[in-house]
Amino acid sequence: MKRKFELYFSDDYTLSDYRLLEVPDDSFMAKLKEGEIFSVKGKELDSAVLCTNSCSFVLRKAETTNLLAFCEVQNSQVSDTDTGVGKLIIRATPAFHLDLSKENTGKGALSALLKEYCIANREDFYEGKKFISWSQLQNEIPCSSEELESLLKMAMVMQKDGHWAALAESWIEEIVSLVLTSMLAEDMALDKINVEKLCSVLKDEVPPPVLKHIVVSFSDNCHHPNEKTASMSAKLICRFLAKRLLRVEDRWVKREFEMTLKNALHGLADFDPCCIEDVCIEVPGTPEPLVVKCILEELPDLPKLRFRHLFQIKRQYKHKEILPFLKHIQSPDTADRLLLKYAKSGKVQNQDGSATRVYTERA
Repeated sequence: MKRKFELYFSDDYTLSDYRLLEVPDDSFMAKLKEGEIFSVKGKELDSAVLCTNSCSFVLRKAETTNLLAFCEVQNSQVSDTDTGVGKLIIRATPAFHLDLSKENTGKGALSALLKEYCIANREDFYEGKKFISWSQLQNEIPCSSEELESLLKMAMVMQKDGHWAALAESWIEEIVSLVLTSMLAEDMALDKINVEKLCSVLKDEVPPPVLKHIVVSFSDNCHHPNEKTASMSAKLICRFLAKRLLRVEDRWVKREFEMTLKNALHGLADFDPCCIEDVCIEVPGTPEPLVVKCILEELPDLPKLRFRHLFQIKRQYKHKEILPFLKHIQSPDTADRLLLKYAKSGKVQNQDGSATRVYTERA
């Protein structure tokens, strides 16, 4: 039987200096108990971010109408089965209640910072003034160390003498073109590149450390920059060049777009349409189909905003069309569960009588 309590404020009731922190899960609580050191980052006008070694959470004052209090049962010896009325004394209430939400806090901050630390040519590289130290990065970017390392890798940021800098996309594009044409001239294949020979051929155009970094960045495998041979992925090259084209012009005739990418490979590999499935969306056009810019890394992280953006581009998607855009999203749900929550499922009839499942925007 549930007990009843009468609620009283104590004579020395006070608004305490304690703050309540609502932890997101058991693993976070375990880290607290193990004594892992957390840090709080954020500039004056930004949200505060609480960082562990591996993840980060936005720290906000919780919006709640509930009264949270530190209480004492006056007679703690009373049995739980006692039907009498107990007495609950409120000793204090916390100053405020904080909660944590998992958000990708570092991506935007890093993108803005790297505009200041961006190498656009060989002169910038040798001058060495556009590099930033690891400690500066940790202070400026509100995320964990593991998340920061992952973001730097995605941004193709290079390291030199313990400092970091981004490479301008225009310079990367120029270097990739030089690398591919030189490989063609030297009879090299994408899966077996003589890195030292390539550095020697292009030493007057590209600093060797930059060239080695580019080769490694476009590899599916983890090659060390000092290895003599390496490989480059045609898929990664096409994806990068596709993003460059779409940032110049966000709508292309599909046939012309794919032909441009095929020519950019200089015959060193076949063009595979799957390599651009998460950077553009095919839409109907007259007289030919079009592709429209929709780059995965630039999409909103929150599921509701992600789906809204996708359905603004196209009203109806097949499963294989929308699936590539449901990666790296702030939700524990699987892609199919996200579709159940944020899209409406239906079927369209094909010419051969079969049916295809499609997804439209949920009202």
